[in-house]
Amino acid sequence: MVKDYYRILNLSPGVSEGEIEDSYRKAMAVYGTDSVAVYSLYTEEERAERVGELNEAHATLMDRQKRAAYDSELCLAPAQEECTPEVDLESLRKSFGLPSSSPERSTKRHFKYSRARFKRPIEALESDQMVAEQYRVLFTNIEQINQKKPSSVFAITSAIKGEGKSVTSLNLAYVMATEFKKRVVMVECDLRKPSTVAELLEPACAQGLSDILKGEAELHASILQVEDTGLFILPAGNITRKTSEILGSSRIAGVIDSLKAEFDYVLVDSPPVLPLVDMNVISRLVDGVIMVVRAGKTQKDIVLKAFKSLSKCNVVGVVLNGADIKLGKYYY
Repeated sequence: MVKDYYRILNLSPGVSEGEIEDSYRKAMAVYGTDSVAVYSLYTEEERAERVGELNEAHATLMDRQKRAAYDSELCLAPAQEECTPEVDLESLRKSFGLPSSSPERSTKRHFKYSRARFKRPIEALESDQMVAEQYRVLFTNIEQINQKKPSSVFAITSAIKGEGKSVTSLNLAYVMATEFKKRVVMVECDLRKPSTVAELLEPACAQGLSDILKGEAELHASILQVEDTGLFILPAGNITRKTSEILGSSRIAGVIDSLKAEFDYVLVDSPPVLPLVDMNVISRLVDGVIMVVRAGKTQKDIVLKAFKSLSKCNVVGVVLNGADIKLGKYYY
């Protein structure tokens, strides 16, 4: 079987030498350095194997003659799995209230998703390796939770708005998809006041989760795949005021089940806990909840009140966002 050097470097055929070099540099910054996260997830032998694959892919794609021969050989290989992701059709039928097609084993169907690109780089991850490393460590903790007990759907929320939960969701999803080669879908689930994540993509998707839950859009037609990555975005869609009603319907459980069947991880960018009730609905659909707290802003009593309202949920951790080592003290 032909090795997919493009996939190893998170690239597509036809990219420039500059793009190859840039992707190789980013990958080596993770696997070829002393990353705490990587050491936690991989043995020395696995890291060495990964570095060897990166070097092999880089050497082949940067040599024009080798690349031409490789491209010719690759054309004879089977279609890449990434182009034909599998979706559990039975779960999809259930999510839209349709009868089961058969009591037998679920039928699989292949979907192709619309491609999009970021209008600008994710600057925090590009420019600050310390920030990037913290997201790698966060993923390590999630992966370890998953290894102990299968857990692939996580809601990311905060006590109140403005604490950075959407930025945290996007950065984490991006690191998981680009550096750790996971198929990750980020779901914008704050239907009252959606984040600006979907606005960072072009072309934009006109419909999203709210439209799916109202029966006005199809799931696979509303998801965008970020080019050259395993990162997918399901936008919030058209704003609605009846969020508790549509989130409380049986459709949302079907959507989550369908996504869970296809992707390695589902990150649900959720509304804040206070003062809404939406998060209580969402928390029942996920394997774990991650709370984002902004240093220097969120008062302790507000955070504790939010935790109390989530007492019956599986809160797996807290992310302290915006912490400055120069701060003498902050609220929480």
